[in-house]
This record gives sequence, C-alpha cells and structure tokens, in this order.
Amino acid sequence: MKVLPLALALASLTVIAPAAHAAQRVATFTGTVLSGSGDASLFGVTSLAGYGFTATYVYDDSLGTRQTLADSDTAYGGATFGTANPLISATLTINGQSVDFLSPVFGEASVASAPGSAAFLTDGVDFAGFVAHYRNFDFNVTGALPSSLDVPFSGAVTGGSHFFYQDYFSGPFGGSAIASAVGSLEATHLTIAAVGAGGVPEPASWALLICGFGLAGAALRRSRRGAVA
Repeated sequence: MKVLPLALALASLTVIAPAAHAAQRVATFTGTVLSGSGDASLFGVTSLAGYGFTATYVYDDSLGTRQTLADSDTAYGGATFGTANPLISATLTINGQSVDFLSPVFGEASVASAPGSAAFLTDGVDFAGFVAHYRNFDFNVTGALPSSLDVPFSGAVTGGSHFFYQDYFSGPFGGSAIASAVGSLEATHLTIAAVGAGGVPEPASWALLICGFGLAGAALRRSRRGAVA
C-alpha cells in the first residue's frame, strides 16, 4: 500500500479546498470623480473632480430583510424599519483618504440579472448630542450582473453615484457645519467577493490536513527504517 502518495494527496486537497461560505461580502466600485468638493479634512483636497476613487460596501445578506426572486436579490434594513442594517460599512476613498459614509438609518444591497443592474445605498440622518450626521451614498449601475448577492462578480459596469456627507453642529445658540463633502462619481468596474476571499480552511479541512501530514510522516519514518535495515 502506497501510504505516502495517499497522505500527500489528502494534504493537498485541504490546500486547494475552497474557503467556507461566508455571509459577509464586499462590493468594490472603482472609477472617476465627475464633480465634487469638500473640506480638506475629509479627502485631503477641496476640489475632487478628476480623481480616481474606490468605494467599498461590506454587507451581510443574513441581516435585515431579504427579498430573493428568480432574477434579483435585495437585502435592506436599518433603524427606519426597526431591523438590522445589512450594510456593515460604506467607505469612499479619494486621494488616498477614506471616509466612512455608513448611516444606521437605512442600508440596501441589490443585484438583478434581468436587466443586469446593481444598487448599493446608505442614507439617513442620525444624532450624537448636538451633532447631526447626514449621510447619502448610493450607486446604481448596469452590467452583466448575477441574480444573487451570494454570487461573486467582477466586470465592467456603467453608471454612478451621488454622495453627500455632512457633520452639523446645532446648539442652543446656533449651528454650523463641521465637515462636509458632496459630488458625483462615474463607476467603470465592480467586484463582488466574499470577505477574506483568500480563504481559511474549515475545521474539517484542518482535520484532513493534519491526518494527511500525519500519514506522510509515518510513511517517511517507515521508509527510513527500511533503508537502514
């Protein structure tokens, strides 16, 4: 019986095995800022037009309300509905500076295959003491999108986004904006993938890996004893 080849085969299977299914996924848009301006404290510059951008939405499709049809899939929620928000984060990066746009008020992630489209949105106003946080960050694009939020995707898209960000102080003696930014984006590419898509073996895969290397070690020891004899 050739134990060594079998053991190595078992070990190699765990290395190439896919990672466990994860509910959390990340949608990444890239493209160009069509127009926009903001405080330098946010993106490092005041005029944003012409810069490249990266926008990421991390979502968990097991949270909030999910509506799955034959050709579309939508997850939405937030304080507006009294449910969990399926969006974990919503980040816009321009000029190497990243700003978090996530609002706990409302979040949505949606894809459809007929017609091919995707929509990601966070919107709302929440308060922390005398400071109001206004957030609106939405993408609506078209392309050869899948019909499920669980299906990986990478390809060209057409469409864009509008964003509005403002922290506003409103006290008993008046108010003023603390930080703000507004603009529009043109997206050219979208990737949807599992968070940590590089993959970590599942517990069962670890067991198979350990078993495989154990058998390989035992076979090597036996072969060495045979060579000495």
